[in-house]
Amino acid sequence: MDEDQALRWRSSIGKLGALVCAVFLVAVLDGLVARFREPAYEYPILAGQTLPVNGPLKETPPDAAALAFESSAEGVRLEFEAIQAGFWFGNALWRGTLTVDSGVPPGSYRVKVVAKAIPGTVLSPVIQVVVYADPHDFRFHSKSLFVRYLDISPWWTAILSLPLVCGSLCAILLLSRRIDGLLAREGKAEIYRVLGAPPEFEVAFGLGTVHGITEGAELALLDRQGIHVGTVKVREASPVDAVGVAHSMVEVKPGFLVCASSGIRKGSVHDSGLQGLIR
Repeated sequence: MDEDQALRWRSSIGKLGALVCAVFLVAVLDGLVARFREPAYEYPILAGQTLPVNGPLKETPPDAAALAFESSAEGVRLEFEAIQAGFWFGNALWRGTLTVDSGVPPGSYRVKVVAKAIPGTVLSPVIQVVVYADPHDFRFHSKSLFVRYLDISPWWTAILSLPLVCGSLCAILLLSRRIDGLLAREGKAEIYRVLGAPPEFEVAFGLGTVHGITEGAELALLDRQGIHVGTVKVREASPVDAVGVAHSMVEVKPGFLVCASSGIRKGSVHDSGLQGLIR
Protein backbone atom coordinates (compact mmCIF):
# COMPACT_ATOMS: atom_id res chain seq x y z
CA MET A 1 0.00 0.00 0.00
CA ASP A 2 1.49 3.34 -1.06
CA GLU A 3 0.91 6.71 0.55
CA ASP A 4 -2.00 7.76 -1.67
CA GLN A 5 -3.87 4.52 -0.99
CA ALA A 6 -3.22 4.75 2.75
CA LEU A 7 -4.51 8.34 2.85
CA ARG A 8 -7.67 7.41 0.94
CA TRP A 9 -8.33 4.41 3.17
CA ARG A 10 -7.77 6.45 6.32
CA SER A 11 -10.13 9.16 5.12
CA SER A 12 -12.87 6.67 4.22
CA ILE A 13 -12.54 4.66 7.43
CA GLY A 14 -12.46 7.88 9.44
CA LYS A 15 -15.80 8.99 7.96
CA LEU A 16 -17.32 5.56 8.52
CA GLY A 17 -15.98 5.47 12.08
CA ALA A 18 -17.42 8.91 12.81
CA LEU A 19 -20.83 7.77 11.53
CA VAL A 20 -20.80 4.56 13.60
CA CYS A 21 -19.60 6.47 16.67
CA ALA A 22 -22.51 8.90 16.25
CA VAL A 23 -24.94 5.97 16.03
CA PHE A 24 -23.42 4.45 19.18
CA LEU A 25 -23.74 7.70 21.16
CA VAL A 26 -27.29 8.39 19.97
CA ALA A 27 -28.35 4.82 20.82
CA VAL A 28 -26.90 5.05 24.34
CA LEU A 29 -28.52 8.45 24.87
CA ASP A 30 -31.86 7.16 23.60
CA GLY A 31 -31.68 4.15 25.90
CA LEU A 32 -30.83 6.26 28.95
CA VAL A 33 -33.53 8.85 28.26
CA ALA A 34 -36.11 6.12 27.72
CA ARG A 35 -35.08 4.42 30.95
CA PHE A 36 -35.42 7.59 33.02
CA ARG A 37 -38.77 8.47 31.39
CA GLU A 38 -40.28 5.14 32.37
CA PRO A 39 -42.15 5.24 35.71
CA ALA A 40 -40.60 3.09 38.43
CA TYR A 41 -42.01 -0.43 38.66
CA GLU A 42 -44.07 -0.06 35.49
CA TYR A 43 -43.72 -2.95 33.02
CA PRO A 44 -45.06 -2.72 29.44
CA ILE A 45 -45.90 -6.15 28.02
CA LEU A 46 -48.04 -7.97 25.44
CA ALA A 47 -50.65 -10.58 26.34
CA GLY A 48 -49.13 -14.05 26.24
CA GLN A 49 -45.62 -12.86 27.18
CA THR A 50 -43.41 -13.33 30.23
CA LEU A 51 -40.92 -10.84 31.64
CA PRO A 52 -38.15 -11.10 34.28
CA VAL A 53 -38.86 -8.63 37.09
CA ASN A 54 -37.52 -7.75 40.52
CA GLY A 55 -38.10 -5.30 43.34
CA PRO A 56 -36.89 -4.24 46.78
CA LEU A 57 -38.26 -5.75 49.99
CA LYS A 58 -39.19 -3.81 53.12
CA GLU A 59 -38.56 -6.95 55.19
CA THR A 60 -36.37 -9.93 54.40
CA PRO A 61 -38.30 -13.22 54.35
CA PRO A 62 -36.47 -16.51 54.84
CA ASP A 63 -36.87 -17.49 51.17
CA ALA A 64 -38.94 -16.91 48.03
CA ALA A 65 -41.54 -19.48 49.18
CA ALA A 66 -42.62 -17.01 51.87
CA LEU A 67 -43.81 -14.54 49.22
CA ALA A 68 -47.16 -14.34 47.47
CA PHE A 69 -48.85 -11.87 45.15
CA GLU A 70 -52.20 -10.16 44.77
CA SER A 71 -53.21 -9.17 41.24
CA SER A 72 -56.04 -7.01 39.94
CA ALA A 73 -56.47 -9.45 37.01
CA GLU A 74 -56.63 -13.21 37.15
CA GLY A 75 -54.37 -13.70 34.14
CA VAL A 76 -51.58 -11.44 35.47
CA ARG A 77 -49.37 -13.30 37.93
CA LEU A 78 -45.92 -13.47 39.50
CA GLU A 79 -43.69 -16.48 40.04
CA PHE A 80 -41.02 -15.84 42.67
CA GLU A 81 -37.63 -17.42 42.08
CA ALA A 82 -35.20 -16.13 44.70
CA ILE A 83 -34.34 -13.57 47.37
CA GLN A 84 -31.01 -11.86 46.76
CA ALA A 85 -28.91 -8.91 47.90
CA GLY A 86 -29.03 -5.73 45.83
CA PHE A 87 -25.95 -4.91 43.74
CA TRP A 88 -25.40 -1.32 44.93
CA PHE A 89 -26.58 -1.14 48.53
CA GLY A 90 -26.95 -4.78 49.52
CA ASN A 91 -30.65 -4.45 50.39
CA ALA A 92 -32.90 -7.48 49.92
CA LEU A 93 -34.52 -7.93 46.49
CA TRP A 94 -37.03 -10.43 45.23
CA ARG A 95 -36.53 -11.83 41.74
CA GLY A 96 -39.14 -13.55 39.62
CA THR A 97 -41.11 -13.83 36.39
CA LEU A 98 -44.16 -11.80 35.40
CA THR A 99 -46.63 -13.70 33.21
CA VAL A 100 -49.60 -12.28 31.32
CA ASP A 101 -51.98 -14.85 29.87
CA SER A 102 -52.99 -14.55 26.22
CA GLY A 103 -56.60 -13.81 27.10
CA VAL A 104 -55.87 -10.71 29.21
CA PRO A 105 -57.36 -7.59 27.52
CA PRO A 106 -55.26 -4.43 27.02
CA GLY A 107 -55.12 -2.18 30.05
CA SER A 108 -53.25 -1.34 33.24
CA TYR A 109 -53.15 -3.82 36.13
CA ARG A 110 -51.70 -3.73 39.64
CA VAL A 111 -49.73 -6.51 41.29
CA LYS A 112 -48.75 -6.48 44.98
CA VAL A 113 -46.02 -8.57 46.61
CA VAL A 114 -47.25 -9.73 50.01
CA ALA A 115 -46.20 -12.03 52.84
CA LYS A 116 -47.78 -15.46 52.42
CA ALA A 117 -48.08 -15.95 56.18
CA ILE A 118 -49.73 -12.56 56.75
CA PRO A 119 -52.16 -11.79 53.89
CA GLY A 120 -52.45 -8.09 53.07
CA THR A 121 -48.94 -7.23 54.29
CA VAL A 122 -47.35 -5.50 51.28
CA LEU A 123 -43.57 -6.08 51.24
CA SER A 124 -42.59 -4.30 48.01
CA PRO A 125 -43.65 -1.33 45.87
CA VAL A 126 -46.78 -2.05 43.81
CA ILE A 127 -46.07 -3.21 40.26
CA GLN A 128 -47.98 -1.55 37.43
CA VAL A 129 -48.42 -3.92 34.47
CA VAL A 130 -49.43 -2.22 31.21
CA VAL A 131 -50.75 -4.71 28.65
CA TYR A 132 -50.85 -3.57 25.01
CA ALA A 133 -53.12 -4.87 22.28
CA ASP A 134 -50.47 -5.69 19.66
CA PRO A 135 -46.79 -5.10 18.81
CA HIS A 136 -47.61 -1.92 16.88
CA ASP A 137 -49.37 -0.44 19.91
CA PHE A 138 -46.47 -1.56 22.12
CA ARG A 139 -43.95 0.20 19.87
CA PHE A 140 -46.08 3.36 19.55
CA HIS A 141 -46.06 3.84 23.33
CA SER A 142 -42.37 3.05 23.81
CA LYS A 143 -40.27 5.79 25.40
CA SER A 144 -37.36 4.82 23.11
CA LEU A 145 -37.28 6.45 19.68
CA PHE A 146 -35.24 3.51 18.33
CA VAL A 147 -37.97 1.07 19.37
CA ARG A 148 -40.84 3.35 18.32
CA TYR A 149 -39.63 4.18 14.80
CA LEU A 150 -37.07 1.47 13.96
CA ASP A 151 -38.26 -1.48 16.07
CA ILE A 152 -34.69 -1.91 17.31
CA SER A 153 -33.46 -1.94 20.90
CA PRO A 154 -31.10 1.02 21.49
CA TRP A 155 -28.96 -1.16 23.78
CA TRP A 156 -28.50 -3.85 21.13
CA THR A 157 -27.70 -1.11 18.61
CA ALA A 158 -25.00 0.25 20.92
CA ILE A 159 -23.57 -3.21 21.63
CA LEU A 160 -23.39 -4.15 17.94
CA SER A 161 -21.88 -0.81 16.89
CA LEU A 162 -19.17 -0.79 19.58
CA PRO A 163 -16.91 -3.36 17.81
CA LEU A 164 -17.16 -1.27 14.61
CA VAL A 165 -16.12 1.86 16.54
CA CYS A 166 -13.13 0.04 18.07
CA GLY A 167 -12.22 -1.57 14.74
CA SER A 168 -12.25 1.74 12.87
CA LEU A 169 -10.07 3.38 15.54
CA CYS A 170 -7.55 0.53 15.32
CA ALA A 171 -7.56 0.69 11.52
CA ILE A 172 -6.98 4.46 11.57
CA LEU A 173 -4.11 4.02 14.03
CA LEU A 174 -2.44 1.37 11.85
CA LEU A 175 -2.92 3.42 8.69
CA SER A 176 -1.57 6.53 10.40
CA ARG A 177 1.56 4.61 11.40
CA ARG A 178 1.90 3.41 7.82
CA ILE A 179 1.53 6.95 6.49
CA ASP A 180 4.01 8.28 9.05
CA GLY A 181 6.55 5.68 7.94
CA LEU A 182 6.11 6.51 4.25
CA LEU A 183 6.34 10.26 4.92
CA ALA A 184 9.43 9.84 7.09
CA ARG A 185 11.24 8.16 4.21
CA GLU A 186 10.77 11.39 2.26
CA GLY A 187 11.79 13.61 5.17
CA LYS A 188 8.22 14.67 5.89
CA ALA A 189 5.79 14.30 8.80
CA GLU A 190 2.23 15.27 9.69
CA ILE A 191 1.71 17.82 12.44
CA TYR A 192 -0.43 16.21 15.15
CA ARG A 193 -0.59 19.01 17.74
CA VAL A 194 -0.95 22.76 17.27
CA LEU A 195 -1.02 25.55 19.84
CA GLY A 196 -1.10 29.30 19.23
CA ALA A 197 -2.39 31.72 16.60
CA PRO A 198 -0.95 33.52 13.55
CA PRO A 199 1.82 34.33 12.99
CA GLU A 200 3.42 31.94 15.54
CA PHE A 201 2.41 28.43 16.54
CA GLU A 202 3.88 25.63 18.61
CA VAL A 203 3.67 22.38 16.63
CA ALA A 204 4.56 18.76 17.29
CA PHE A 205 5.30 16.23 14.56
CA GLY A 206 6.75 12.76 14.01
CA LEU A 207 10.30 13.45 12.87
CA GLY A 208 13.18 13.09 15.31
CA THR A 209 16.87 12.59 15.70
CA VAL A 210 16.73 9.16 14.02
CA HIS A 211 15.54 11.04 10.91
CA GLY A 212 18.38 13.57 11.12
CA ILE A 213 16.33 16.31 12.83
CA THR A 214 18.28 18.34 15.38
CA GLU A 215 17.48 21.25 17.66
CA GLY A 216 17.59 24.54 15.74
CA ALA A 217 16.92 22.95 12.34
CA GLU A 218 14.60 24.91 10.05
CA LEU A 219 11.98 22.97 8.11
CA ALA A 220 9.43 23.89 5.47
CA LEU A 221 5.75 24.09 6.45
CA LEU A 222 3.20 22.82 3.90
CA ASP A 223 -0.59 22.93 4.08
CA ARG A 224 -2.79 19.93 3.24
CA GLN A 225 -2.62 20.76 -0.48
CA GLY A 226 1.18 20.77 -0.46
CA ILE A 227 1.53 24.57 -0.66
CA HIS A 228 4.45 26.13 1.19
CA VAL A 229 2.94 28.41 3.85
CA GLY A 230 5.79 29.02 6.29
CA THR A 231 8.70 27.57 8.21
CA VAL A 232 9.20 25.55 11.39
CA LYS A 233 12.21 25.97 13.66
CA VAL A 234 12.87 22.89 15.80
CA ARG A 235 12.98 23.64 19.53
CA GLU A 236 13.16 20.13 20.98
CA ALA A 237 13.90 16.79 19.33
CA SER A 238 13.53 13.26 20.66
CA PRO A 239 14.40 10.11 18.70
CA VAL A 240 11.09 9.98 16.79
CA ASP A 241 9.27 13.26 17.58
CA ALA A 242 10.01 16.96 17.65
CA VAL A 243 8.45 20.20 18.86
CA GLY A 244 9.04 23.43 16.99
CA VAL A 245 7.83 26.96 16.43
CA ALA A 246 5.98 27.53 13.16
CA HIS A 247 5.86 30.95 11.53
CA SER A 248 2.94 31.37 9.13
CA MET A 249 0.28 33.96 8.30
CA VAL A 250 -2.30 31.18 7.74
CA GLU A 251 -3.82 29.15 10.56
CA VAL A 252 -1.79 25.98 11.06
CA LYS A 253 -3.92 22.87 11.65
CA PRO A 254 -3.24 19.22 12.48
CA GLY A 255 -2.58 17.42 9.20
CA PHE A 256 -0.25 20.10 7.84
CA LEU A 257 3.20 18.80 6.90
CA VAL A 258 6.73 19.67 7.85
CA CYS A 259 9.36 18.88 5.23
CA ALA A 260 13.10 18.60 5.66
CA SER A 261 13.78 18.71 1.90
CA SER A 262 16.55 21.15 1.03
CA GLY A 263 14.82 21.94 -2.25
CA ILE A 264 12.18 24.11 -0.58
CA ARG A 265 12.71 27.85 -1.01
CA LYS A 266 11.63 30.14 1.82
CA GLY A 267 8.66 32.32 0.94
CA SER A 268 7.72 30.20 -2.09
CA VAL A 269 3.99 30.16 -1.53
CA HIS A 270 2.68 28.77 -4.81
CA ASP A 271 5.70 27.01 -6.25
CA SER A 272 4.18 24.30 -8.46
CA GLY A 273 7.12 22.03 -7.73
CA LEU A 274 5.91 21.76 -4.12
CA GLN A 275 2.58 20.24 -5.07
CA GLY A 276 4.12 16.78 -5.25
CA LEU A 277 5.69 16.94 -1.80
CA ILE A 278 2.50 15.96 -0.01
CA ARG A 279 2.25 12.72 -1.97
